[in-house]
Amino acid sequence: MRAEISTRDPGLIDEYSLELEGPDGQTQSLALIGNDTIRRYATTQANKPGIYTVRAKPKTSVGNDDQGSVDVLEARFSVYDIDLERLESAADPGSMRMLAEQTGGEALNPYEPEALGKVLQRYLAMMTLPPQPSYIWDQGFFLFLLLLIAGFEWIARKLGGML
Repeated sequence: MRAEISTRDPGLIDEYSLELEGPDGQTQSLALIGNDTIRRYATTQANKPGIYTVRAKPKTSVGNDDQGSVDVLEARFSVYDIDLERLESAADPGSMRMLAEQTGGEALNPYEPEALGKVLQRYLAMMTLPPQPSYIWDQGFFLFLLLLIAGFEWIARKLGGML
């Protein structure tokens, strides 16, 4: 982080100090760097996420406005964790295509919506089951009919003297 302070009057730059208040409420004084007579800066690390406040305070009572003193100037800024997954949330087309091919899928171009329709039609065609043969001898009434015919045949042979 770099905080910079500048004045219009070349003699006033040495009359100010910078301090940084962290999100935990601790303040640290920042050393001003530079040889410019109207502009100085300070650098530091903001290691914790949160809201920081940087203040430019006069070291003594400087009298250049109507009341005879200068107010403390402050600015707030926010520091947050860098989450690369949130910063770069766009999908990588090459990786997505490779993932689709390795898992049996298909990569589609978003600018050709008719390709999605064709893929869905193929999928629906694959989901419809072909007609399955239904065998009659797997049903109970066929077994009953077969036993009934065999029973009548046996009775007919018995009565005809063939048994």
